[in-house]
Amino acid sequence: MSEDTEYLRRVYPENFPSPTLIDWVMAVLVFSLIFLTVRLHLQKKISFVNNVLNIQIFKPRNKEHA
Repeated sequence: MSEDTEYLRRVYPENFPSPTLIDWVMAVLVFSLIFLTVRLHLQKKISFVNNVLNIQIFKPRNKEHA
């Protein structure tokens, strides 16, 4: 931490409140919401890519074997 921040923390302690339990709970909720949204989006993207690959790669091979 820089000296300016330390000075401000000493002079104006009310501007730097320590995080409370509600702050931690909200931070965890927001983080988990973002994480789950990104994971769901990536799963949809991956399944979409797999579907495209299945259509373009595997079906022509099956036609060649038939």
